[in-house]
Amino acid sequence: MIEIIEEKDNEDEFLIKLTEEIAKIAVILGPEDSAQLLGPLEIMASMEEPTIREKAVETLKSISKSQTQQFFSNYFINMIKRLASWDNYPSRVSACSLFYICYPHLNSSDRGEIRQLYGELARDDTPMVRRAAASNIKNLVAVFEEEDVKADLLPLFSVLIKDDTDSVKINALESSIHLLSYYTRKEVRENLILLLKNLDPENKSWRVRYALAENLIHFCSKIGNIKFKCFSHLYLN
Repeated sequence: MIEIIEEKDNEDEFLIKLTEEIAKIAVILGPEDSAQLLGPLEIMASMEEPTIREKAVETLKSISKSQTQQFFSNYFINMIKRLASWDNYPSRVSACSLFYICYPHLNSSDRGEIRQLYGELARDDTPMVRRAAASNIKNLVAVFEEEDVKADLLPLFSVLIKDDTDSVKINALESSIHLLSYYTRKEVRENLILLLKNLDPENKSWRVRYALAENLIHFCSKIGNIKFKCFSHLYLN
C-alpha cells in the first residue's frame, strides 16, 4: 500500500478515497493488525495537500477509537513522534492534531515526553505549525491533569498569544476560553488582561481585534465587569 501511495502520479481524489477505505478495513481488524495501517496514513498525514492530510488525520482519529493501551504505547505514540520530527512542516501540523488522542492512554513518562514535544511544536519556526499548536490547546486541556495545564499549557498560551503571526494569535485567543477556569481571578486581572491589551499594539490587524471583541464576553463572565477603557485603544483609532 505504501508503494502505491508514494507513486508520483496519484490523484488527490484517489488518495482521499484510499483513506476512507482504510478506515473501513480498520473496523474489522484487531489492535495489532490495525497498527499496520498507521504507516500508510502517516505518509498521507505528511502530504502538502490539505484535503489529503486532513482526511488522513480524521482516519487516524477514527482508528484510535476503542483501541487498547498497548496500541497507543507501542505504535500510535511512535507515529506521532515521527510526524513531529519530520523536516516537512505538514507532518508537524498533523502531529499537533493527534497528541490529545493518545495522551490519556499513556504512562506518566510518555505523557511528560508528549508535553515536551508539544511545547517544541508551539515554538516551531513555521507559523503554520504554531497555528496548529495554538488551535489544539483546547483539546489538550480536556485530557491534561490540572497541574499539567498550569505548568505547561498556560505558559505556552502566553507565548502563542504574543506571536508575530496574526493567525497564531487568533487561534490562541480562541483557545483561551478553555483555559480561563485555570486562572485565579487575580491572575486574570494581573496577567491575562495585560496580554490581551497588547494583542495588537500598533492597531494593524483588524482580524485580531475582531477576534478579541468576539471573545470578550467569556472574560467578563470570569472576572465580572471589565472596564472597556482597558481595550478601547484597540478600537477607537
